Amino acid sequence: MSLKSILENLAILPPKAMLMLVATAVLLVGGYFFTLYAIHGFSPDFLEINKCVESGGRWNSKSRSCEQVYESKMSYDQGSANSYP
Repeated sequence: MSLKSILENLAILPPKAMLMLVATAVLLVGGYFFTLYAIHGFSPDFLEINKCVESGGRWNSKSRSCEQVYESKMSYDQGSANSYP
């Protein structure tokens, strides 16, 4: 299906249906960003906090910066509880 045919099909929609589609898209996108904003304590830096946390870092709220966290993970051959002799 090409972009031209999609646009032609959208052009034949009644105005009320088009308005409902646009309103739904706006509400979904707005709801997503509001949820991120609320999760991060209504901080104005919520997008930066989310980016930091998803990249494996830790957000320092006092300095308003991302701190990278490097955790050492034990492998199974280095004495993990699930390793076998």
